[in-house]
Amino acid sequence: GLLSDYHIIIDEVPDVVQTIAKKSKTSIDEFYIDTGFMEVDEVSGLVRPTQKWIDIRDQVSDTLSPKILSAALSGCLYLQDRQMFIWALPQAILQAGLSLTVLTYKVEGSLFFAYLRKLGLPFQLETDASMDRQFKEKAAQLIAIEDIPALSKLTFTHTAQQSGSKSARYCKKVSGSLKNLRGRKLKGVDVENILITCKKDAWIKATNDNQLKLGPFAKGSRLGEASWIPNTTRGTNDHAHCSHLIYLYDQHPHPFLARWLGDSSKEFADAYALTELIQWVWRSRVRKGEPITVYLPSARMRALFEEWLMTSF
Repeated sequence: GLLSDYHIIIDEVPDVVQTIAKKSKTSIDEFYIDTGFMEVDEVSGLVRPTQKWIDIRDQVSDTLSPKILSAALSGCLYLQDRQMFIWALPQAILQAGLSLTVLTYKVEGSLFFAYLRKLGLPFQLETDASMDRQFKEKAAQLIAIEDIPALSKLTFTHTAQQSGSKSARYCKKVSGSLKNLRGRKLKGVDVENILITCKKDAWIKATNDNQLKLGPFAKGSRLGEASWIPNTTRGTNDHAHCSHLIYLYDQHPHPFLARWLGDSSKEFADAYALTELIQWVWRSRVRKGEPITVYLPSARMRALFEEWLMTSF
C-alpha cells in the first residue's frame, strides 16, 4: 500500500523484461530440474527454486548459478523455450498507484508496450498529432541521412556482429570503411563530436589489468577516440554536442524476449528498431535544435528512419 494513494509518473519507459542467463536444455533438465533444485510452471514458465536449492546454495554455487537463484527468489523469473531465463517486472508494480503515466515517444515500439499487452492490462495511448508533425518537420530540416556504401553488403544485426568480430575479413572491412569515412566525409570534424554505436566488444575491449583497448572495428579506423555509446542508450545529455553519428546496427528485439512477450512479428520488430534509433539519435545535438548527419549503412534502418521523417509531409 506504499504507493496506493499516488499517481505514478515515469519519464521514459522502464526496463520491464531482460534476459538473465542462457543454458542448454540438457543442463537445465539434468542439473536444475531433474535433481530437484528448480520447478517450472508448464503454462506460464515461472521458475521457482526449491527449498533444497535455498538450503545448500553455497555448496552448489560453483555449478548452479547464484544469479538465477536470486532472480527466481524474487518470483519474477521465467524460462523460455527451455533455454533462456527471463526476468520480468512484477505486474503489481504497474498497478500499485491510483494511475500510471509513462512519458516517452513512440511507445508502441517498446518492450514495455508489448509487456502491457501480454499482461492484458488496460491502457491508453495519448498523442498530439499536430505536435508530432511539427516535431518531425523540424527533425527533417536538421537531419541529413547518409549511407556508407562500402558497408552495404555487411549485416549489422547483433548476431552478425558477434560472428563478424571474430572474422578478420569482416573487421578489416568495417575498420577500413570507417577510416575512409574519417579521411573524406568526416575530414575536419572534431573526433569528440562523432558518436558511434556497434556491439560493445567490437569497439572497446577490456584487458586483464582492467584497462581498455580498441576492439577490432575501432582498431585502424582513426575513430578510436570517438564517443561510443550502446545502441539502446536513453535519457542522457552527455553527448548533446555530437554532430556526426555512425549507427552500425540493424536493430531487432531479442528473439527470446519477443517470443516470451508473444510478438515476433515484423511490424513489432520494425517499430522496436525505429523507436530505439530515434532515442539514440536524440542523444546528439539535434535535441538542441542543431543540424546533424547520421550514417546508416543498414538499408533497413535507413528506410525506416527516412519513412518516419517523411510522413510529416
